[in-house]
Amino acid sequence: MDRLLQSGFFGNQKMLKSFNRKTTISSNLTFFYKFLFITIWIGFFGCSTLELLLNQNKEGFAFLAVWIVGTLFLYWECARLKYVEVDANNIYISNFFKTIKVPLQEIERISENSFINIHPIWISFKSPTDFGRKIMFMPKFSFRASFFCPHPIAKELCELASNVKNNTNTANTTSTTVQTHVPQQKAER
Repeated sequence: MDRLLQSGFFGNQKMLKSFNRKTTISSNLTFFYKFLFITIWIGFFGCSTLELLLNQNKEGFAFLAVWIVGTLFLYWECARLKYVEVDANNIYISNFFKTIKVPLQEIERISENSFINIHPIWISFKSPTDFGRKIMFMPKFSFRASFFCPHPIAKELCELASNVKNNTNTANTTSTTVQTHVPQQKAER
């Protein structure tokens, strides 16, 4: 855990010595990409496409196809973005209308896509949350993360979750009074 604290999430900045406070690991541009960029794309490109179609311009259908594909891609990659913070024991996930708290022990898998410039990181959980079993967020910018290279936040989040799991497993085997809260799964009908 000491190495994790010393390396820091943000390149040469050091992370808080204590995880008692929440640390934001999402980019400050999350709101822009989630709401504004999509609105601007759909509005501007859609109006341009509509104008071409109404003027019976032969490029209108090509623009329509690009607009549809672009809108679907942006919705898939940007509208699902969440704002994420982390502390010593929990990960806090927000869609800007609702925030949930999930224990770090619930993290099952962390993956990322280094081919897309926002470096989306996916967190899969052992059991469903209010946002589903898998969420996606855009990490803070890092000079160490470039195309084809893993983002340092993804790596350090993996290490943090692993350390919490190992500490919890050790605590559970040495003391019967330590209990971890695991959300109950809904019974199938």
